[in-house]
Amino acid sequence: NDAIRPLLAHLMDDHGYKKIAFQAGYEGHPDSEKRMKCYLEEMEKRGIPLPPNAVYYGSMWTRGADVAFDHFFGDPDNWPEAVVCANDYMAQAVAEELKKRGIYVQVDLHTFRTFTNIGDLRITPPDARMKGVSIFDQELIDLQKDFASKYSSCIR
Repeated sequence: NDAIRPLLAHLMDDHGYKKIAFQAGYEGHPDSEKRMKCYLEEMEKRGIPLPPNAVYYGSMWTRGADVAFDHFFGDPDNWPEAVVCANDYMAQAVAEELKKRGIYVQVDLHTFRTFTNIGDLRITPPDARMKGVSIFDQELIDLQKDFASKYSSCIR
């Protein structure tokens, strides 16, 4: 559950994101509640206020991504810069929903990471087209930063 802290730190400290949404699992789920607590603590630690659409309770599974999308992206003035999910299933479902709606992860949102490769845990993602890597893979983080820098200079 503490693995979410370095992910949030990376998004806030390295990318400068302040509008970070969080998709929790269903209310009362122990893992989801612990991850939600980490999210709230990290946002508070940096003095980042939560917009009204900051948190959505999901299912801990792939269903409901369309409703989560509407919650996070329904108000064009409060679109998040990043969406962090309490588990891989919800993250992959949200990424697929974003794609259906014309928002492409790794182009428009720049980064997508899952927790599937931490330790000896290896879960086959629901969508095999997504890449799962550890958030601690520094080489990938450096490559993403380099790509984002080159990409943004090309479109300016």
